Amino acid sequence: MSVTIRDLAKKSGYSIATISRALSNIQTVKPETRQHILQIANELGYEYQHHGRREPVRSNVVMLIVGDIMNPFYLTIIKGVNDLFNEQGIKLAIFNSDYDPLREENLVQFANESKYDGIIMITAMETAGLVSVLKKASCPIVLANRTIRSMDLNAVCIDNYRGGYMAAAHLIEEGHRKIAHLAGPSNSTASQDRERGFRDAMKDHQLSLPEMAVRPGTLKRESGVEFARYYMNNLRDYTAVFCANDLMAAGFSETLLESGLSVPDDVSVIGFDDSPAAVSGPVKLTTISRDSYLMGRAAAEMMVDELVRGDHRCRKIIFPPTLTMRSSVRRLASSS
Repeated sequence: MSVTIRDLAKKSGYSIATISRALSNIQTVKPETRQHILQIANELGYEYQHHGRREPVRSNVVMLIVGDIMNPFYLTIIKGVNDLFNEQGIKLAIFNSDYDPLREENLVQFANESKYDGIIMITAMETAGLVSVLKKASCPIVLANRTIRSMDLNAVCIDNYRGGYMAAAHLIEEGHRKIAHLAGPSNSTASQDRERGFRDAMKDHQLSLPEMAVRPGTLKRESGVEFARYYMNNLRDYTAVFCANDLMAAGFSETLLESGLSVPDDVSVIGFDDSPAAVSGPVKLTTISRDSYLMGRAAAEMMVDELVRGDHRCRKIIFPPTLTMRSSVRRLASSS
């Protein structure tokens, strides 16, 4: 069995990127580091060209990990990734984590052991366990729709803080003063930033925000259903709700309709993602949007840069959010 660059990474403790630069005699690698890597390569019988390019892709398969494969917004990201990979002859293996941090960790470990060429994570949850396994990863990692603050990784995402701020600001401009928020998981940096932007907008407009008006969700439709029941029992005097994604906003809105309430007459609702969930139900949701297909292609391009072009720079691409207005937000009569 031939020795691969991943075997060198496992034996030496260096990343694939460092080993590739060392074997290519790139000057950014310390001489002692390169010497150590070359010694291990000789010991294992690894064949390389002294001044050649980075080892080409071996398996031509990249793992993609997503929290909810049924989420239409994520499906559009996946299509963007897959379309660009098809152009490059790279295959995509998709795994659903069901937003389970332990499953994410196990999938990353499986990718390393199975010698996948790279990993793209759409819904990475920043936990100590995931950070630990990512630091040991022997293949390139690209994050889409998320960042991990404690690591320098290639990432493509929206400006989630600004998006959360925009959502609250729009509702405030429409005359709403009592606004609740159905947030996402606490270990999701995207959800954290959306909530932080929402809270800052409320603070900047000197509006109170009791803790009972902010509840954590799961980003699934069922979470919106549960929040609707909570709203009807505890928040009926609130005139607007910002949900951290469209699926939860759709579940929330449709449950209110089934209970005899009206959106937007009784409560205005704004979502996030501008996914098909925003327009497929009886309520056409105002939402914060961005081009998820282009996000997917950008993430795939980063992976291609690593695998094919030997470009190992760590980059972050931030997409600006936009407000897509539909019929789920009502302007209060008292607003000027």
